[in-house]
Amino acid sequence: MTSILKIRTAPPLQSARIPMDPSYAEGVVFEANAPGATEFASAPALRFAASAGAWLASRGALVASVDFHPDFLKPGANAQRNIVMEAVRRDGLALQYAVPEMMCDREVVKAAVAQNGMALEFASPELRDDKGIALAAVSEDSMALRFVSERLKDDFDVAMAAVKQDGWAIERIAPRFRTDEDIGLAAVRQSGWVFQALAPELRADRGIAMEAVREVGRMLAHASIGLRDDRAVVVAAVRADGMALEYASDRLRSDRGVVGDAVRRNGMAMIHAMAVLRDDAELVYQAVEQNPLVLDFLPEHYRSEQRIIDTVMRRGPWAAALLKPRGDVQLKLARELIDLGGLNLRYLEPEIRADREMVMDAVGSDGMALEFASDELRDDAEIVLIAIGQNADAFNFASERLKEDPKIRKAAGLR
Repeated sequence: MTSILKIRTAPPLQSARIPMDPSYAEGVVFEANAPGATEFASAPALRFAASAGAWLASRGALVASVDFHPDFLKPGANAQRNIVMEAVRRDGLALQYAVPEMMCDREVVKAAVAQNGMALEFASPELRDDKGIALAAVSEDSMALRFVSERLKDDFDVAMAAVKQDGWAIERIAPRFRTDEDIGLAAVRQSGWVFQALAPELRADRGIAMEAVREVGRMLAHASIGLRDDRAVVVAAVRADGMALEYASDRLRSDRGVVGDAVRRNGMAMIHAMAVLRDDAELVYQAVEQNPLVLDFLPEHYRSEQRIIDTVMRRGPWAAALLKPRGDVQLKLARELIDLGGLNLRYLEPEIRADREMVMDAVGSDGMALEFASDELRDDAEIVLIAIGQNADAFNFASERLKEDPKIRKAAGLR
């Protein structure tokens, strides 16, 4: 077949047929091709151009070059442009395989950078100095800043478009814009985390700091000393992340209202309150209610207060270990847990798991609780028999000595 159109792709495709509408004549087929290129030949029609470009893009191939039969290249023919346009709309980086005149075509380049801003690398120098093209590119991917002309790198609008797309672009824009309040505000609105990368004068700006800490409370750590003593800024920070209290001034870490906001967000924030408030009963209760793990950092006497015990136990039996109770409180709590279920023995202190009466009650409720008894009590024949009587599988947790005891084996249904 006489070739009217050849399309070279990158990467090359293996031999196949492009599915075409019958109205596009005979369609498109592969020809034998030189290494590193794949060629397509068409029947005498160019209406398939856009469809062929779309098919190539769907197969992950990019148009590398387009050759027309000399007899077909008549004034006004634009099949080549149509194919390139279709390709860059689907993958902007296809622009790198276009012929040079396509890299100078404003509409083709605009379509390419709208799909992938990094396609700006392959535009002509004139178009990389085109503000509209540059804005489209950095609005899609701020990393395209590296390919805009030197003149436009110093353009405020281009810098603003870049940080709106990615706040971290503030590290790549022209130095004179890095201290601009509007640029800084736009950057932290895109990502509060960017606050830490701002110039010191912007980290001392109350409006910018407020915007940042509302999203990422711990950015308070990077605010100026004055703003870390600003009650409104600190409250915004701890309401976003209670642990931001760590970075507040001593004055505000002694402020009951600020600490209250922090511990209601994260009970562990109590460890950052000033000492005078770490023994405030109401704040302690709020902190424990939010996160009982904070008990490890609070005065010991709270572990035996009934209100705290009730609050912790609402989390479930597992939380009993957090209380680390002693004396009568320990025994009372242990009894309550075992009454709820013998397997709760696993959550109790070693001295309870070594208490014969407690363990006997636990295995009587659930024989499998024998697993959590002390080694000594798992070698106690009476306790093991009670456990096996409740659940024969408890035999597996008996001591090695008792596993050989004929009476124990018989109780478990073993020979």
